[in-house]
Amino acid sequence: MKIILFFSIILIASSCSQRTLLLSPKRISMTEQSLLENYQISEIGPVEDQLCISSNNELGQLGLIDELVKNAQQKSGADFIGDAKIYQEANDCINIAGIGYKKSLIKSK
Repeated sequence: MKIILFFSIILIASSCSQRTLLLSPKRISMTEQSLLENYQISEIGPVEDQLCISSNNELGQLGLIDELVKNAQQKSGADFIGDAKIYQEANDCINIAGIGYKKSLIKSK
């Protein structure tokens, strides 16, 4: 009986914490199409954000992932998010975690 109870608890706990990887781009941005020739990027630190469907009724004109990336960029000040991982959580939320990068003009000598 204890074994059945133990496995039941493990099953319930694992089903509540499930997440599904939706997207894993090397670099993503909702504000920049590409990095222009005279620009470089520098790391500004980790970027994380979450968007929940139930708490955000007014999503705007973009899709969920686009809104998530746009919000993460606005909050962090990043022009690009590198090595991003975008997950669907079991609680109707999606989240992003990655490294923020800021673009800057390469100074000529």
